[in-house]
Amino acid sequence: MSELKTIQGFRVKALSADPSNLQLGDVWYNTTDNELRVAGTGTPGWSTGGSLTTARQYTNGTGPQTAALCVGGLPNPPAVITTSTEVYNGTAWSAGGACILGTSNGDVNGSNSSCIYYCGDGTPWPNLEDRGETYASSTWTTSPASYPAPSTHMGGAGTKTAAIGMSGGPPGFASATLAAKWNDTAWSATPAIATDVGGYVCGAGINTDALCMGGASPAPSRTVVSAWNDTSWSSSPALNTGRQTATSNCTSATSTFIAGGINPPAAVNDSTELWDDISWTTSSTLPDGMGYGAGGGTTTNGITFAGIGPPNAAPYLNVTYELNPGATEALDITTS
Repeated sequence: MSELKTIQGFRVKALSADPSNLQLGDVWYNTTDNELRVAGTGTPGWSTGGSLTTARQYTNGTGPQTAALCVGGLPNPPAVITTSTEVYNGTAWSAGGACILGTSNGDVNGSNSSCIYYCGDGTPWPNLEDRGETYASSTWTTSPASYPAPSTHMGGAGTKTAAIGMSGGPPGFASATLAAKWNDTAWSATPAIATDVGGYVCGAGINTDALCMGGASPAPSRTVVSAWNDTSWSSSPALNTGRQTATSNCTSATSTFIAGGINPPAAVNDSTELWDDISWTTSSTLPDGMGYGAGGGTTTNGITFAGIGPPNAAPYLNVTYELNPGATEALDITTS
């Protein structure tokens, strides 16, 4: 077996204590603990960001953390569905252009400078929408094509020019196993999602490689994850915690977070799980529980905002939580 010196050109240092000035990638042997260690990135953690101008739930939005967008949704009673748009620069929210339709519980894919917004509950509620809009240069434009069926409480993933919508609800809607791809010109239905979880899902990835996560019913299905490979949907390893109306909308199907959500009759969830393309790992918690919010980004540049907190009742939230990389720390090197 080759030694590290032969492979890398240096020997591993033997130290009685872990170094105090860790540099990512450093390797050493701790003689006190009898452990081979590396300086790696710790668990990502959540922090509080700037507050939205308008508190809302059932909202639509996308990331990443430095270029997020929140549009539509339902402000605190007695307000009706709003057409307001807010954009986030990583520090603060500011007004964007008002949308045309105004819905709640639809989906948005892209960033705050270029995205597509489609479906959801329209006005008057619950008038389900199959129409959409695209956003560029602070202006919304009606999309020339409609989604294959009116849908709400759905998930999605992708970009303004290449998105995928998935599931829908509430339970019993024909759209609950519907998924469709957008190619910047038209929507086309994919093969049906194999497991009907009744909507209230969230998505992640791109329109050729995506995940559909969580759901509303039946109760065991709330941990269901379905994977799309641009040909068909298949079962993927389940979440550790059942949840509906959670936040993801990450840009990758191989490195993803899912945060918050609701699992009736339990309280609003504050837990986070990370997906590494093999399994789900329970990670850091949100500063407080939230469901019916929105967000997006990555596991090191993520964001979630708005929604409803404990005890699953108004007033609605204007909070923003940011998911950032963990600090550099000493990690044991193990073999398997």
